Amino acid sequence: MADPIDLMTNPFTALGAVAGPAVLTNACSVLALGTSNRLGRVVDRTRIIVRELRALQLYTQSVVFITTAALALGAGVAAVVSLVRGCVVMIGETRIAVRGLQEEAKGRSDLRRIEHPST
Repeated sequence: MADPIDLMTNPFTALGAVAGPAVLTNACSVLALGTSNRLGRVVDRTRIIVRELRALQLYTQSVVFITTAALALGAGVAAVVSLVRGCVVMIGETRIAVRGLQEEAKGRSDLRRIEHPST
């Protein structure tokens, strides 16, 4: 602390005693403000990166979903085609069986006519 006699004779001593803490407080405030601004920029950049990662994740999920849907659609189409083909084969086999039964029935009726001729 300054000497009381110095304070009365030199007004700049009193001004220095008052201005010193003010300058120190101002310097601390400037440093705190700079740190706060840098922290704010880090937070903003982190938010941007999180948004970009979410967009990328959403895009990836969309691609996986569309691929899965396309594969399911392809499998469904293949199943329907196979079912239709199976039905066509079954219809052909049924026609063959019906023809065979008709021929067998005709053969039996011919055999009956030979065995029991009608007058």
